[in-house]
Amino acid sequence: MPTKPLEKVLNRDLSRASAREFAAIACPLLRELVNNGTHVFMRCWSSSSGDPNENAAPLILYLHIVEFVDAIEELLPNSCMVPAVPLVRSCFEALLQLEYILDNDGCYVERSLSWLKRYAKKRVAYHEFLDPTTCRGRPIARHLAADKDPVLARLPAAEEARERACSWRRLLSDPKLSGCSSFPNTDDLSKKMRRHAQYTYLYRRWSSIAHAEDLLHAVVVDSGGHAGVRRLRDPREGQQVAVCAAHYILHATLATLRKFRPGEERSTAQWYRREVKNPLETLSNLEIDFVEFREPY
Repeated sequence: MPTKPLEKVLNRDLSRASAREFAAIACPLLRELVNNGTHVFMRCWSSSSGDPNENAAPLILYLHIVEFVDAIEELLPNSCMVPAVPLVRSCFEALLQLEYILDNDGCYVERSLSWLKRYAKKRVAYHEFLDPTTCRGRPIARHLAADKDPVLARLPAAEEARERACSWRRLLSDPKLSGCSSFPNTDDLSKKMRRHAQYTYLYRRWSSIAHAEDLLHAVVVDSGGHAGVRRLRDPREGQQVAVCAAHYILHATLATLRKFRPGEERSTAQWYRREVKNPLETLSNLEIDFVEFREPY
């Protein structure tokens, strides 16, 4: 017989039931935003013109947000709220980069290529790590023999790594990229894009969860000072995750449309009033008394 979970730690049915009222509002909203985003992406992709390298960054960043919000929508009805936190954190990072690239038409090409330049440099470094003949790769090859699970870190053929590194170096040698300034880090972007309060209050906490450095999402102390461990699939992170995800994909959609489809303001506003405004306001103002999922030590 397959092993059953210890219900004091994981009760999937109870978790789904606890999240049902919330998910009935959040999931259709996020699904609508994602579904609309797939159409927006394809229209913008089709409308992009000029050097493909110049438009790669904003379009890929937008698609990233659509994909991650889609994954969040799948997690919420199963009350997988905490595992959804790294996804909404990633949406925030992508939105900062997207808004920065699209913020000023006069700097669009420079900023977009700057993002691509940073990415290309990281790809060169990655493939050099995989090539044991490089300065980066030699230490990795030595460590591979001592790795606890060497099969999981099996490196590809060095020749393939060298070829891929060369292809990225060729891209970096393009004068358009080589002359670009460096792309700002997340902290600087949050200040430039007037999202530094979110960066400080939300992003830093989300990062502690994503990097397994957080205690508070798992431990709770009651009014009597008694400590306990929250059950897995605790639902209470869900409202903030869903509201942030909805806002991030909405802002990304509007910014991308302004750049690539500037004549769609009226139809987009109609869609927003018809499909998004009321459920988003309802979700933002929702008050649900979630069950306290706590077990004593």
